[in-house]
Parts: sequence; C-alpha cells; structure tokens
Amino acid sequence: MAATREQIVARLYREHAPMAFKLALRYGRGDRQWAEDLVHDVYLEVHRHAERLAGMDNPAGWIYRATTSRSLNRLRRERWLGLPVVRWLLATPERTADDPERARVVHGELGAIFEVVSRLPDAQRVCFWMRHVDGMSQPEIAEALGFGKSYVCKLLQRADDAVARARAESDTHRETDPDRERDHG
Repeated sequence: MAATREQIVARLYREHAPMAFKLALRYGRGDRQWAEDLVHDVYLEVHRHAERLAGMDNPAGWIYRATTSRSLNRLRRERWLGLPVVRWLLATPERTADDPERARVVHGELGAIFEVVSRLPDAQRVCFWMRHVDGMSQPEIAEALGFGKSYVCKLLQRADDAVARARAESDTHRETDPDRERDHG
C-alpha cells in the first residue's frame, strides 16, 4: 500500500525539519519565531509536492534549496518593508534588536562572528553559511542559489574579508584593553 500524502509529509518532516530549522535560524539571524514561520512555509510547499518528493533520491537537497530560497526571498521582502518611507506609509514601528531569544543565541566570540555575518548583505550571508557551516563547494552553492560561480566566489570573498576584519579588530581591542581579561576572565 502506498503512503498517503500526510504520511509522506510526516516522514519528511521527521527526517529533514531539524536541518531546515537550523538553516532558517542562521539565515534569520537567530530569530526562532522567524525560523519556525519559515519552516512552516517550506513544509506547506513540501505538502504540495509530497508525491514527487517521495520519489526523489535526495529530498533533503530539495528541502535545503526551498529553505534557502524562501529565506532569501523573505529577507529581501523584510529589507524592503524596513525602509523608512515604507514603514512610514504602512505605519509600522522599527523592529528592535533587544529580543532575549536572539541575545541568548548571540554571545561570546562565536557571537561576535555571528553578529558580523548577520550584518552582511543577504546573499553574502547565505553563501557564507552554506560554505563554512554546511560545507558546500562554490559550484554547489551556485547551483543551489541559481547564481554564477564567479558571483558566488565574489560574495564569499567579501563575506570572508568582513569576518577577517572583525577578527583583526577584536584581536586589536583585546591586546589594547588589559582590563578585559580581568573583568571577563
């Protein structure tokens, strides 16, 4: 007996939702609600294509690409909605960065790097995570995002340069602030 659509979606959710959530959490700058909403949207799409996904050799790849694509689209939309003139026209307040959940995710030296990466332009940030956390090659990133290989190379170089600058600044600050070790160590 063939599995029902609901059984297929339930299996795909059990097997791949944690990966999709981790991706969305990274792309969403540590915002759990943002990530949960995005994964919900991805799995609505999974539901629409359940039979096709059940026949795929690698449904994880499809879910990875869907999560990444939806993340980029949502980030672009949020950036547009965050423009002062658009906020004014829609009478929406500016989002604050004082979210306690986000503050807990972002701390320590990794938090500093996370902060630098979270301020990168969307495409650079996504490429950075795909390369350095997911271990994807530049051609794999280019294929997943639909970008040219040279464009991915340029995005990664800019992201890596920004992280290297931040590390150098952090090292310089640590060397010039002798009380830092005493206060935090």
